[in-house]
Amino acid sequence: MNSNECDDFISFEKFCVHGIYTGLKWQCVEFARRWLLLCKSCIFQNIGYAADMWQELIYVERVTDGQKFPLKTYSNGSLYKPECGSLLIYLRSEDSPYSHVAVICKVQESFIRVCEQNYQFHYWSSNYARQIPMIYRNGLYYIEDNYDVYGWAFDHDYSSSYVDNPKEMFLMQSNDKNICYYKANEDFFETISSTSNQLYQLFMQATDYIIHNDEFLTLFKIPNQFWLRIRRSWIDERDSNRALTMLQSAVAQEKWAQNMNLDYDFTSSFQLHCLLVKYWKRLNIKTTIHILMDNDQTYLKIILYMKKVMKEAGMDSKLCLLPNDLYWQDSIIVDKDGEIINNVWKLWDWEMIFQNFEDRYRNYKEENEWESVNNERPCISDILLNEQIRIIELLWKSITNHTAFLSILSTMLSNHPNISHNEWISSENSTHIPLVNGSMEEQNNGIVMSYDENKSFIIDDNIEEYSDYYDISQKILSEKNHENSEKNIVSWMIHGICSGFSMCEDQNHITDTNNSITYCCII
Repeated sequence: MNSNECDDFISFEKFCVHGIYTGLKWQCVEFARRWLLLCKSCIFQNIGYAADMWQELIYVERVTDGQKFPLKTYSNGSLYKPECGSLLIYLRSEDSPYSHVAVICKVQESFIRVCEQNYQFHYWSSNYARQIPMIYRNGLYYIEDNYDVYGWAFDHDYSSSYVDNPKEMFLMQSNDKNICYYKANEDFFETISSTSNQLYQLFMQATDYIIHNDEFLTLFKIPNQFWLRIRRSWIDERDSNRALTMLQSAVAQEKWAQNMNLDYDFTSSFQLHCLLVKYWKRLNIKTTIHILMDNDQTYLKIILYMKKVMKEAGMDSKLCLLPNDLYWQDSIIVDKDGEIINNVWKLWDWEMIFQNFEDRYRNYKEENEWESVNNERPCISDILLNEQIRIIELLWKSITNHTAFLSILSTMLSNHPNISHNEWISSENSTHIPLVNGSMEEQNNGIVMSYDENKSFIIDDNIEEYSDYYDISQKILSEKNHENSEKNIVSWMIHGICSGFSMCEDQNHITDTNNSITYCCII
């Protein structure tokens, strides 16, 4: 790490690592906070200047669960020898009016080594910035540097091998001998974060464009009865957030890594759980949240985990098994206990919900206006398109999550290096080029099929039953990248910021909910 290379330069540019603010670029305090974040998953509160840390910094906080660890300070000339990971804090001086802080990274009998920034203008020749003499005199340890040192601070109570409560039990059922993982360096981690944040902004631009275009909404097969509601949702709720669906990464990655005794600094989703709880709190929901589920056990672990997150956020929730647990009562939907349904969290795609509405509308359009009947069970569109019920996933997400979205994004940004080429066409007009079926039928069957240039399945595993489709999302696959095309990086976005990622592998070029494996990313 080199400094800003100029004594007179002050940067006011804020620096973030994976969505967490670490400080102003190039400042020594920013480096200390970033080091703690990357090496211990901890941060500390805002500090005016490095010298203030000696009096004001009393604890560090782990970002994954908010647990606080007290800092113990040792004055220069202490009975206790410094330890690796200690913060070395300096006094103010005429030459250094804001003082300085460094991180002790090695301790020997006669010297210590530190990592730091904004002290000397040079590139490190090794994995440390400087070596500073340490003297043991009259039973006391002294660090003798060019500037006076207050002393060092260390968090003795910190332990990276913490064990959480039963909310992870259902996430840790895998045999650790069969768990695979990837290793990546910090540069890869930051590249994924910055690229994901940029793509998120582009997705929002494309969503805005589509939402205000009647032709695209028609192409997306969204009933025009809901266009105004989608546009209102986009304007009123754009800055809101929803909880994520694929949530094993929030806890399981850390636990798998610990069970396998891996030597790692942090996982790729080290802050995901904490941010999920934080943003559920921001929703400020005071009434019961009804979590909708069916008999499909595929997402049961995710649903149970989300229920635990809601509980940590101080929210009451109920599991509701459809279609048996909800009823019409005086034109209002209630659960089996008679409680009115006000808030719903769901996992179903909006495309399927709109299709359910269209099917129901066709059945009743030639009859008199449909009216609810007491004790009759509502269908899924009655619940999720009900204006009296708050759906936690915002209605405008029906645009961003649509199978055709990427094709329009690709058209808008055809030369963007991080956006692959997609087309959305009728199967009758499709040409013999490599493609991936992303049709509505694919969504309902839960399978994505890959084809070669002759429009034949790359892998023929008795999946001909899914070959009857109408609209497809076409993705051009490069022969050069064919070997790596099975590996996907899935970024987790919370409130517009990349909050972690996972590696997924689509084996045999066929993706469904059963054989797509999320791998543990260790850094």
